[in-house]
Amino acid sequence: MDWKSEYKVPLVKLLMPESKPLFPLFFMIGFLIIYIFISKLAIFILALPLVIFCLWLYVKYEHRIKAFLNKN
Repeated sequence: MDWKSEYKVPLVKLLMPESKPLFPLFFMIGFLIIYIFISKLAIFILALPLVIFCLWLYVKYEHRIKAFLNKN
């Protein structure tokens, strides 16, 4: 037997060994990380226009807000 044939292991056996099928575990962990990242990004993208709108309102009505706070 040639020494090279002993070390030729198919890629599938490296990714999914029969004794410990860790590939589904790694797949689920990766999917969870991607899902959390996308959900946080979506929340940030949805909240950003609201924050900009609130800052615009504050800048527009700053004198009225300060007058109201000074009155009370």
